Amino acid sequence: MVATTFAADTPLAVTGIVATKGISGNWIWWNWGIILSVITVFFSRHWVKSGVLTDVEFTELRYDRESASFLRLFKAIFSGLILNLLILGWVFKAMTKIIEPFIQWKAILGISLYQSFEAAWPGFLLFGSLDNSLSVFSLLALVVFYSSLGGIRAVILTDLIQFLLAIGGAIIFAWLAVDKLGGMHSLQAQVKALYPGNYHRYLDFFPGFNSFTPVSFFLVYLGIQWYTKEFSDGSGYFAQRINTARSEDDAEKGMLWFSIAHISLRSWPWIII
Repeated sequence: MVATTFAADTPLAVTGIVATKGISGNWIWWNWGIILSVITVFFSRHWVKSGVLTDVEFTELRYDRESASFLRLFKAIFSGLILNLLILGWVFKAMTKIIEPFIQWKAILGISLYQSFEAAWPGFLLFGSLDNSLSVFSLLALVVFYSSLGGIRAVILTDLIQFLLAIGGAIIFAWLAVDKLGGMHSLQAQVKALYPGNYHRYLDFFPGFNSFTPVSFFLVYLGIQWYTKEFSDGSGYFAQRINTARSEDDAEKGMLWFSIAHISLRSWPWIII
């Protein structure tokens, strides 16, 4: 679960929030900690008890035949065509920004083969450039291959490896950044020097009356936003992962670990960077 929420766009988003709205700006997603705690304590065991593995199965279990069929169709259109296309759009955009400087297909394929691809490639499938398009479709093909070959087990195992690589890289990056500046005290001193009048607004943990994030927003985050999420009952890919647990205890422990890793562990390397 923590790997699934660690997409290419996530570190970019968090570092951007800190740069423009300070540390306290992260309450726009830190408020999820409330609902993740609720899912851990109240929902995780019940998802395992249900015996289902997907939202489709749960819909069939929860509702009668006609209602279930209508809801399945609606969710397929809304989630599959509308919501997920938007999400894939911004994740692909972040992916292309990251891989563009590193993967040069002209050097990999050779000039003649690259030019053949360039001539034949349809314009509506271009992600900015041919290099980006080839990279995205190669990565998609790899993911589809191992997902279909090994099912949910393959996805979970690759998620584990990818998360260890990603969080390890983030921690090393943060350490190198702080070391380059001469330590945390030097980092704070330079923030004060850069923003002498309002440096505290960047370093405050909680929103205040003088922070970038108004107190009214903070109250909305804590009073409304956390329980209006589509996954507030632990459904979707949360349930898909929870339901693979061997027991109710494992489901609860897994959800607890995710809550800690998602909110606490991942935040601070990105914030420091």
